[in-house]
Amino acid sequence: TAPMTTTPAPTTPAPTTAQPRTTEAAVQGPACESLDAAGIAAALSVKTVRLPAAMRRTCPGFSIDMSCQHGFYAATPRNGGAHALFYNDAAGNAIVVLFDGDNEVVRSKVIGTEKARGLQFEPSGAHLVALISGRTNTWMVPHVFVKMEVPSLAVVWAKPIESPLIGLEKWTPDNTDSIAVSDHRYMLHSAGVCRDGKWCQGHQGDITQVLNATTGEQIASEGKDWVASHSCKQ
Repeated sequence: TAPMTTTPAPTTPAPTTAQPRTTEAAVQGPACESLDAAGIAAALSVKTVRLPAAMRRTCPGFSIDMSCQHGFYAATPRNGGAHALFYNDAAGNAIVVLFDGDNEVVRSKVIGTEKARGLQFEPSGAHLVALISGRTNTWMVPHVFVKMEVPSLAVVWAKPIESPLIGLEKWTPDNTDSIAVSDHRYMLHSAGVCRDGKWCQGHQGDITQVLNATTGEQIASEGKDWVASHSCKQ
């Protein structure tokens, strides 16, 4: 006798309620390219703030570049939307200015007399990190990372960062330094000249080196230099 088989009865799908379609633009807001001049103006606010000292306008002794005329800006959503500016004043002082979320100056601090080279907040917002030249316009000296508490700007530590293969300064072009900051590591990518006695002597290349964010000590095993000769950093 052939085995008996059964076929399940057809089921009627449960009624559904039509859902309104939501476009990506409705979720994320208008794309940048869709903003006209009026929309951009409405999205921005501008406030004039008097700095504690005027920014430097001439660059004697600042090598081949003009970066003493640059200001470095950083912001964080933490600490009430704190943001900061790092620049050289007319006397050459490297000044950090900390603002609150209402763009009022909270505190300013001179952290050196060499060239300002970079600024970032840690993701936590607990610390502000500045990069400054070790000795402006001098061959083969390291840059210096300066870790500061927010909002006091008290210096936690100031530590050098350099490469055993490539020397910085003197031939480190304008705005060539890129820094990356986490709560655990600080990284520098820059450019310089190969040290005397090395296989690349006399040539230019890049530096990528890392510091421990807690101690400021350089972690040689995590750095890698000379990714390219005459790198795009130059």
